Amino acid sequence: AAMSSLSSSPTMIPLDVLLALPTAAEFLAHLGGIYEKSPTFVEQFYTENLCPTTNQATKARITNIKILFDEIKQYVRRSPSEVQLELLRSHPDLCL
Repeated sequence: AAMSSLSSSPTMIPLDVLLALPTAAEFLAHLGGIYEKSPTFVEQFYTENLCPTTNQATKARITNIKILFDEIKQYVRRSPSEVQLELLRSHPDLCL
């Protein structure tokens, strides 16, 4: 029940709490919409960089929300071309 309330109306959350969320689902409840139709990027970024079982170097660099968004943006830019094309196809307005 708590998960559905997070998904339907995300609330403000302190950055340190956001970065410490133990699951991708909880992280997505707060940030999954930043790539609208492509939350997979945010989920993969969390899994590879922020989940408790991964190297914490990225998490240590994130000291504010702008750095977090920049890190996610860089993650997308480092993705294979086919994956970037999938994102652009989901958001044709980004191609302009």
